Amino acid sequence: MTSKEEQADGLGDCRFLYDDCEGFDSNESDVIAYGDSVQLWIAPKEGKAATLLADQLFSPALLLAEAIERGVVLVAGKTIVELGAGTALPSLLAATGKGDGPPVLVTITDYPDPLLMENLTRNIKGNQSKFVEGCRVECVGYEWGKDVTHLL
Repeated sequence: MTSKEEQADGLGDCRFLYDDCEGFDSNESDVIAYGDSVQLWIAPKEGKAATLLADQLFSPALLLAEAIERGVVLVAGKTIVELGAGTALPSLLAATGKGDGPPVLVTITDYPDPLLMENLTRNIKGNQSKFVEGCRVECVGYEWGKDVTHLL
């Protein structure tokens, strides 16, 4: 794989963990497909997105998404809060009901920057048709270390 391909797909660190990344497709428009389950847009590489690294998809998100999909992490009927979600892959995948079934509520959070919130909202709306009926998905700005009451 060339450096240009690694930059284009945003999954260079994933390839270190897996022999292949079948099911992950991307193109130059900063859209990443997780199989046929979820489509993700990456935040613009500017402002807080760049300094907080929210303009990337990291391998822990891929590992958690896979664990949810395989039913290793059980989410059915639960309330989920994802802190510092970036693209929100695990949360969005959970809302599709993959794995053991859908949670009741998914709260996706990241730093309350307008560009980050726009991107998370875009990812939610872009995947909403795949969410299981009855699973509510919301996006909330949250700065780490602040009161969490509004998240619960």
